[in-house]
Amino acid sequence: VILGDNLETNSLKDRNIIFIGRFNDKRVEKFADKLWIKPEGEKFSFKKDLGLYFDGFNTDCIFQADYSPFGKNGVLYSILYNDESSLLKLNNLLEKTTNIERIYGQVSIITKLGLIHSFTLFEKKLSWINLWETRPIIFYLIVFIFVIIITIITLYYSKKKRKI
Repeated sequence: VILGDNLETNSLKDRNIIFIGRFNDKRVEKFADKLWIKPEGEKFSFKKDLGLYFDGFNTDCIFQADYSPFGKNGVLYSILYNDESSLLKLNNLLEKTTNIERIYGQVSIITKLGLIHSFTLFEKKLSWINLWETRPIIFYLIVFIFVIIITIITLYYSKKKRKI
């Protein structure tokens, strides 16, 4: 556990980091580019177009998880809140296990009304396993080509047997 305002990059390399701070906390600037949703004054900006819209004035707390900006093997967990009353409301909200179950994914937004909106946002590295999940057309194309090859081989051998 490392606490403090002057966090050294070397001590954070390849470690899991939990950051808790206000929306306007100056320490957020060190890793703001890694956040899915980052506060900018009285509004929020997104890491990329996520298809989400929410009113920053109604937002009390934002939970986020993403790769650590200080190394490839770490994870950055951040809990950003509006003010001290938001932190107290968050504490009361998390006392109920049903509310904890509603916080999932990479981003969870808690509004001033106590509503929880969670999102799973993917930024995966492409692998052969994920290829079938993200692009099923390729899978169908390979199956189609395989069926054509089997048909051609079957026709070739059936013609050969008839000649004999």
